[in-house]
Amino acid sequence: MAGLYTTRLVQNNTIAVGTMAHPSSLNVPTDFELVKAQSHVPIEINNAELDTGFTPSLAVVTDGVLGDGQYAPGYFRRQFDGVGHGFAVRANASDPVQVAAKQGAFDTSLAFIKKHLK
Repeated sequence: MAGLYTTRLVQNNTIAVGTMAHPSSLNVPTDFELVKAQSHVPIEINNAELDTGFTPSLAVVTDGVLGDGQYAPGYFRRQFDGVGHGFAVRANASDPVQVAAKQGAFDTSLAFIKKHLK
């Protein structure tokens, strides 16, 4: 549900930067059309190839709304292959793919926050 809450906070300009991993409970593309229409908050998404909620096809739809410079405050999305929903918080420590994805999402989010909180 954190993706839903982050999106709502971004829509309402309540936070300075929004990042999320494996978002769920979103209405795509409507939620991101609202972001585009009324927000000035940069947003970043780490998604999972095997997620059944925020699927890769929904990620592409989201890119169609916010990507390619369409969202001036800033948008970045990174997909992690070979992992499913929850990868950024529940990685199996014995699976190097999951560990790398979890670390990658952390690193990507941290870099995005640092870039946009100047």
